[in-house]
Parts: sequence; structure tokens; C-alpha cells
Amino acid sequence: MKRNDMTHELVRSLSKSEKRFFQLQSRTTDREQKNYLLVFDVLSSTKTYDGHVLLTGLKGKKMNLSYEKKYLQEQIMRSLRNFHTGLSSATILYDALRDIEVLFKKRLNTLCFARVRSAQAFAEQYENYPALLALIDYESKLISRTGDYEKLWNYRKEGYIKKTGALQACEQITHAECLVFEATVILQRKGSSASTEEKEKLRGIRAGLKRLLKDSRKSFLLEELCLIGLYLCTTINGGLKESYRYSRRTVGLYWKNEWQLHDRPGRFFASSINLVNRCILLGEYDEAWRWLEKTKNAMEDLRKPAIQEMYEELMPVIYSLAFRISAGRADFAKGLELAKEFDRFEKNISVPLRANTIISMRLHIARLHFGAAEYAKALQKLNQVINWKQTELQEDLVQFAYLFRLLVYYEMKKYELLENQLASVSRFFSSKWSANKKGALICKALHDVLHAKSKTAETTLLQQFKKRFRKHLRQEYMEHEYADFIRWVDATLGKGT
Repeated sequence: MKRNDMTHELVRSLSKSEKRFFQLQSRTTDREQKNYLLVFDVLSSTKTYDGHVLLTGLKGKKMNLSYEKKYLQEQIMRSLRNFHTGLSSATILYDALRDIEVLFKKRLNTLCFARVRSAQAFAEQYENYPALLALIDYESKLISRTGDYEKLWNYRKEGYIKKTGALQACEQITHAECLVFEATVILQRKGSSASTEEKEKLRGIRAGLKRLLKDSRKSFLLEELCLIGLYLCTTINGGLKESYRYSRRTVGLYWKNEWQLHDRPGRFFASSINLVNRCILLGEYDEAWRWLEKTKNAMEDLRKPAIQEMYEELMPVIYSLAFRISAGRADFAKGLELAKEFDRFEKNISVPLRANTIISMRLHIARLHFGAAEYAKALQKLNQVINWKQTELQEDLVQFAYLFRLLVYYEMKKYELLENQLASVSRFFSSKWSANKKGALICKALHDVLHAKSKTAETTLLQQFKKRFRKHLRQEYMEHEYADFIRWVDATLGKGT
């Protein structure tokens, strides 16, 4: 097994824009072909790190490889800092603090003081209290340099009030961050199967966040954290409608403070996607579509080279939500039109999509083909999922593909093939995938329908399956795609099966 190399991982992580910027910057400063640039060229051309391949690529050139790799890391990080300058309020403030430190050491006090005051206003606006505390210290040092001790004495009270306020705000925000972190850990580790003790813990977290929310009227950051935390708590310990309300309040907060969209694009898009997902789960497809369009437009507006990677990562999520809305509306033609659009997007992205993302999209498109009665195309997409060779796929995606393929066989009237597949898939759900109770129910229902002696018996069996299956969907409402089986039963009964 090949060993990972930190320098190789750093080089391979660069986007096309970042790589081009680094190469332009380094070729400008180092007109000769330096050793670290040779190492960069070889590492950027290899997908997996191999020391022998690296040495071969360097063509026997003598160098201290360990030193050159470390130097390359430093140069890449310097380039990335320049490339991502101004990306967020935090980077702007850290750049300002670096400028202030240089001006302070050069004793350019007037210019330094002007920069401190400007940065203080910016830090207060974006609620960056650690940076604000550092700026207050610089302000105090600069006033003491003037030799005007009366002015320094008067500033003592003003500076104390500023520092106290910043520390109190820091304490509240840190408390909220800790509560959100605890809720996130419980959600990621347990999900909807949280124990009674963990649900009690979530109730305590929720109460703490609600108390903080009352004091957050003048603080965007504190209100944002509280709403995010309350949304997380209600996904487990509340109802679907309650989690929808908190996700809507969170997104509304961002739109109310539009300047924050540029500073926190990751949080904004995550909250918007959560809201669309809540709308879909509630069956509010028109509202889901409105929020999705608004989110997509915001993504286009905020698009710039520095967040290109985030854009490419989030667009598949946008498309998958659009597919789900189209399926929920039974507008399969619109969904399949978007599927063609997604194919064009996938061909033009700079970094290939992860395996699980590709598989998830194939499943969504298979559902659309099925809804449009294009069973052969649906079967083709499902076979792509089932025959995928990579082992890191999410097991739940593969399970759903196996089960959905059974419906396709039924609709294509391939009853003999369906009989054979039912036998093997049933074994999986009774042993390897025994935790998936819904899978076992689906297999049994299809087996019973296949062997029903009359149309009346088929109808009775489907109605019984629908009733039992709904109970499992209530327990795990987040598995929205499984509702397709209910819709299929309704459609089958409607055809007078």
C-alpha cells in the first residue's frame, strides 16, 4: 500500500485557477527552473504518490528532496494566501493586522492609527471579536507612544468598555458554538436513532440555545448560531414542521443581512439546501422550487474563482433537489430536461465528482425515467449503480437501487427474472441488510403479488403493504425516496390491477 505524502496531497488539492496563479507567481519570482518547481511538476502529474516515480521524474537531478518539498509547501501556501485574499471578513482582518504590525514596527504612527480605526469598525460589523481585541491593544499602544498621558488616561475607560464588551460577546458566541457542536455530534453519530439519554441532552441544548437567542437581537453571529443549533435539535427531537420553521428563519436572517452572504457562503448555502429539503419532505413542492431558484441565483451571483470549488461541489446538490421536486410534482419531462443539463455540467467541471455523488444522481435520474414510463432507461441507470465496482459506496444507495430495480422488472412484465431477483435480494435483506426493514417488506409484497391468484387478491395485498410500509416511513421520514414505493402502489391500484 502506497504511503500518503502531505506535499503531494497539497499539490493535488489545487484547483485549476489556484495552480495557474501559483505557476505565474513562481515563474515571475524565479526565472530559472528551480528544484522546487521540478518537484511541483512531477507531483501535479501523478494521481497517487510514489517515491520511485518522483525520483524517476526528476531525472537524477541532485537535490535535498526533503528540503525542496518543504520549501514547495511554503511557496504554495504563500500563493494560496495571496489568491484567497479578501475571500472573507476573517482574511481581510488578518491581512489588516499584518499591515498594522508592519506599520507599528516602522513607527508610522499616524498611518497605523488610521488603519487600526478602520479595521476596528470592520471587525465590529462582522463580529470578529478576537481580531477586535488585538486592534484595541494596538490602539492603546499607539496612544501611549504619543506621550500624551492625559489622552491615555481618558482612553483607559473607553478601552476598558470596548474590551469588556468584546469579551462578553466572545463568551456568548463560544457558548453557542459549543452547544451547536454537541448537537452536531449527536446528529452525525446517531441520527434519528438517538437514545432517550441523548434526546434529553438535546432538550437541554435546545433550552440553552433559546435563552441565548433572546439576547441575540443585536448580534447576527449569535442569532445565526442559535438558529442553526435549534434546527439541528428539531431534526431529531422535534417535528418536521418545527425544523422547517427554524430553517426558514435561518435563511431569512441571511437575506435580511445580504452582506453576510458573501462572508459565509458555505453556511448560507447549507441552510438554504436544508430549507428546500424540509419543503420537499412536507410536500410543499412549489415553495421548494422557489427557494431552490433563489439559492441557485445567489450561487451564480457569488460565483468567483476563489469559491469555484464550492460552486462545483454544491451544484450536484442543487440538481438532485430539482430532480426530487420534479418527481414529487410528477413533472418527469422537466426532470429529464434537467438531467441533460446536469450531464453537460458534469463534463465541464474541473474536479471529478465523488463516487457517491455520481451514484446518487444516477438513482434520481432512474426515478425520473421510471415515472415517465421509460423503464428500459431506468433499468440502465440502476444497473450502473448496482454494477459499480468501487467499494466505498454508501450501502443505502445500493440497497435502494436493488429494490427499485424490482419495480422496473415488474412494470416491464419480466416476471421470471423478477422471481429470480426476488430470491437473491430477499436473502440480502434477511442477512446482510437485515437492519433495513423496509427492504424486507418490499420483497415480501412483490413476492405475494406475483403469486396472487386473482386481481382482487393483488389489490388486497398492495393495500396491506401500503398500510404496513407507511409505519416505517413515519419512523424514518428523512428517507423520502422510499415514498416512491407508496406512489407506485397508488398508481398500480389506480390502473385497476
